[in-house]
Amino acid sequence: GTHVITASVTDSGGLQDSDAISITVNAAPSVSITAPADGAGFNTGDSVSFTGTASDPEDGDLTAGLAWTSDVDGAIGTGGLFSTSALTAGTHVITASVTDAGGLEDSDAITITVNAGPSETITAPADGSGFNTGDSVSFAGTASDPEDGDLATSLTWTSDIDGAIGSGGSFSTSALTAGTHVITASVTDAGGLQDSDASTITVNAGPSVSITAPADGAGFNAGDSVGFTGTASDPEDGDLTASLSWTSDVDGAIGSGGSFSTSALTAGAHVITASVTDAGGLSDSDAITITVNAAPSASITAPADGSGFNL
Repeated sequence: GTHVITASVTDSGGLQDSDAISITVNAAPSVSITAPADGAGFNTGDSVSFTGTASDPEDGDLTAGLAWTSDVDGAIGTGGLFSTSALTAGTHVITASVTDAGGLEDSDAITITVNAGPSETITAPADGSGFNTGDSVSFAGTASDPEDGDLATSLTWTSDIDGAIGSGGSFSTSALTAGTHVITASVTDAGGLQDSDASTITVNAGPSVSITAPADGAGFNAGDSVGFTGTASDPEDGDLTASLSWTSDVDGAIGSGGSFSTSALTAGAHVITASVTDAGGLSDSDAITITVNAAPSASITAPADGSGFNL
């Protein structure tokens, strides 16, 4: 506080005199951080609010004069209340300090952690890859976190068609449904932050072929015009009827498309096959058996044509 110091003396005649001076004895200020709590955790980008108080016996309330620093980021704010979302990921020692008019200082400190999110990447298969139904498709990915380290074993894999399909840094499956899949690999760190990566793959289902005419086992005569019809479809490519190829095991290629006719079939039993191949290279076929009947051949060997005889 402020002291008035007096020195006084009295002589033998009883007269007194004194002298006085004023001095100040300065007490140090007191600082307290009230928020956040020591040991609190936040995620990168979070708005972190800091509050504190500072008082001094001589100067009174010094809260407005508080200076806040981080041992990671340096000066981060001033005063009794402020917020920031710019803290770097990591462990921070936060110090609030103040200096009074007499040059004495006080400070308070807390430790907080700012959690950075994980990072995840799908490394296989390549985005846009194509497979056929039943193929074993291998998936691989990486995941890491500044605080938690390698999180690859914590990856979860999903398909927007089939749902959950696997976990971990690598796995294989042959159970994917035909279609175009958006494959997502995601991971969550200990602080609750998540990251994900996605790629698109196509699983190709084979086409389907059906011969609708003639009926299996049908019979025709040589020279008859035989009409053939069929259909072909594919889950990915749609209607492939126009791409049908028709063959006979006797005559080879005999026609194409969804319908055609021919009168050039050789006499005999024919296995007629209609086949198609989709854009993914998968094929399907249907087959029937028909018979082409050749006319009989007759020949008179005797007597000679025009011969004469007596009664």
